[in-house]
Amino acid sequence: RANLYETNFEGGNFEKTNFTSANLTRANFKAASLIEANFNNANLFEADFTGANILNANFEGANLNNATWADGKKCVLNSIGKCNSK
Repeated sequence: RANLYETNFEGGNFEKTNFTSANLTRANFKAASLIEANFNNANLFEADFTGANILNANFEGANLNNATWADGKKCVLNSIGKCNSK
């Protein structure tokens, strides 16, 4: 289980990368390519996906509480597996 707390992935290419169960709390994925990336059961608390390409990425079971989604919307509490915004 990788600990990638506050890692800066901004603008990187992470297509098909497996982040399963990783701690990605406060990670920066701004403008990153995350096509078909796997975030299954990852902790993405307060992660930032602003402008990222998340086409076909898997967020099943992932904690997205307080994360910022690709469209800039803030995910509210109880955002597990998908971003629930106001």
